[in-house]
Amino acid sequence: MANHIKTKRNTARVFGIGAGLFWIVFGLILSLTMGGKFSGMLGGMLLGIFLLVSTLIAYKSELVGGMLLLLEGGIALALILIPFLTGKAPWWVALILFLTLSFPPLFSGYLFTQCWKRTKTTT
Repeated sequence: MANHIKTKRNTARVFGIGAGLFWIVFGLILSLTMGGKFSGMLGGMLLGIFLLVSTLIAYKSELVGGMLLLLEGGIALALILIPFLTGKAPWWVALILFLTLSFPPLFSGYLFTQCWKRTKTTT
């Protein structure tokens, strides 16, 4: 049972850190190719910084970090669904944004909260 929790915890960490690093690098590259200033780079990387910080918080407290990741994923999902439901974005754009922006923090946050719940009931 402990090995199963350890696998979930490691998967959650990989998803959280991977998504954070992806968005930091993506924001940096996008800002540099657009010739942006430092404030533009920081704005592009802000999502990745939030994801990394939430994942690092989950290293200390799985419940708090997991809930932060779920909150960030939920906000991202709402920001994706609004243009899709109003007809301003096609379905495939919403799907790509969901898979890259909203799914990793939702999945990671879910796994962290499940690990917290399992360790809380077994101790």
